[in-house]
Amino acid sequence: MCFAILLCAAHHDTPLTKALCAASTHRYHPATISFAMRLLQKVGKSFYEKEVRNVLMLPSARHLQTKIGEIDTAGDGFNTELTQHYADLAAQLKFNNWERSGCISTDAMTVRDGLSWNAHRGEIGGFDTHGTDAAVILGEFRAASKRLASPEQASASAASLSDMRARHYTVYIFTTFGPYVTASGERRAMQWVVSRHAMAQMMPSLIAADLTTVVTCLEVAGFYVKCVSLDGATENEACTKKLCTLSLRDLLDTAAQAQLQLPDADLDFPIAWRHPLTGDPIFFVADMGHVVKRIVNALETSSNPSSKRELRYVVDAPDAPQRGGVPKTVCMGLGMLDAVHKESAVPDASSAVGGELSLRICRTLSLAHFRKDAHSRMSVPLAMQVLSRTMLALIDDYLERSGCASLAREFTGMRELITRVNRLVDICNCRGADADPPAYAINSRNHPIIGELASTMSFFTKWREAIDSCPDFSTQQARENAKLSVATHTGVQRLILGLIGTALCHLPENHSWYALNPRRVQSDPCEHLFSMIRFAATGGNPTMQGAFQSTAIHGAAKLVRRRLKAAKPDCEVQTGVALQLPAFLDVGGNKSYQAPAHGPDA
Repeated sequence: MCFAILLCAAHHDTPLTKALCAASTHRYHPATISFAMRLLQKVGKSFYEKEVRNVLMLPSARHLQTKIGEIDTAGDGFNTELTQHYADLAAQLKFNNWERSGCISTDAMTVRDGLSWNAHRGEIGGFDTHGTDAAVILGEFRAASKRLASPEQASASAASLSDMRARHYTVYIFTTFGPYVTASGERRAMQWVVSRHAMAQMMPSLIAADLTTVVTCLEVAGFYVKCVSLDGATENEACTKKLCTLSLRDLLDTAAQAQLQLPDADLDFPIAWRHPLTGDPIFFVADMGHVVKRIVNALETSSNPSSKRELRYVVDAPDAPQRGGVPKTVCMGLGMLDAVHKESAVPDASSAVGGELSLRICRTLSLAHFRKDAHSRMSVPLAMQVLSRTMLALIDDYLERSGCASLAREFTGMRELITRVNRLVDICNCRGADADPPAYAINSRNHPIIGELASTMSFFTKWREAIDSCPDFSTQQARENAKLSVATHTGVQRLILGLIGTALCHLPENHSWYALNPRRVQSDPCEHLFSMIRFAATGGNPTMQGAFQSTAIHGAAKLVRRRLKAAKPDCEVQTGVALQLPAFLDVGGNKSYQAPAHGPDA
């Protein structure tokens, strides 16, 4: 019985042999501490001391508790009580190791500058979490004394008084892979704000330190981070480069690399980071919505006459002879799609497009999709709808018109790009019900979705390689302008290779109930939280204190119910807070996370 429990605990985590070797050679190795902590959480203190510790020569429960106290140094910003609540809920529901695993999503928003007084806590809010309050107050007094001393300082701006006041609100949200069934029969993921911080400046070193702390503290609480989702901001990209030291070639053996069928992809691209305690790989996955938005923005730039970027797609083979001076490449730009959308409103007897039918075909498309402004350029839904099946059907019907059949070659690149991106969106959204073919969650290393992701990665890689060897371009700069930018291509690599690596390194070889839902490996939870904070604020962006208070509402109902239930375990708890906040009774209850993992019968 003892060894059965040990094997169960080691499944999908640090291998048993690795922990035993570490225990025999170096008793307090981090892998040994992590392995022993997971055993202690599963079997309890009494069984651990009597049956497990002496057999495997592991540290005592008291020593582990001391170690946990040393490791759990989250400090300000870490939601210890809320995390412990979900740890208790996972133990109550008897979650296995995979159901306790998940993804960390992180993002930041800009808040209004200024300090505020919190009468409830008796403290000043709006300081940098990583700074010291004393340094800010001292800086304010020095600046005030200078203004009184010299007339020149009296005109100093408020921003120059101190660089420690927080202007960026960053959150770290954990979403579990395994769903649990609520009392009403709904499948929901555990999702909560693990940590939130106020930053005066978004520094990559601070983001890396916060990530390390969050991953470590979640490990202590019994939750295991397998991947991190973040957008392509400059500071996030610098943090990723700082932490990532592992590539797919480092993590996969030769047979797995051959089976993956990615001869064109850069398998040496750094994509993973070692867990600070267990040493398991943690993959950095780019947010799908931001990647698609960057691709659409590149198409918009390509259609701008004043821009140097002009995306091209190689239609003919690079070594094929030219046909009367016709270039081997065709243009790709948002202006081409705008023209198709404009022509679809014109009645035409030679095709099914025109009139009322045209309005039904392009009902999801409008001028905002093609005539970009500051707002529509930042909209992820608009970007996804541009590269969707609706646009593809509109192009096909447009080419059926009389006189337009000769334009089929010009739309070759656009049709291929739309097809690939649309399928990538379906896979990342886990659209198993309304997509053809269905895109269910990945439940093994041999799942067909992995092959589709590899094929999409090969498309983007071959696109760049074909441009590099095409004779249509005379200079290297012209070749670079004909491709997606390096930052956009890097985002595509982080998205696709990150999903592939997470599946291949953390899922079993054959069909199982351990499923990776790509819908939960995105930074959407952060965007939803920021939208709620902005909606609750008055006068534009909230202050730092308002952002912290809005985030606290997410877990308030849960914690109040937990405290009252602990005081009166035999009573059904109904509190005023719980009744006023019905949307937050089940934190993370977004219905988009309820997609079945293995088909409609799951």
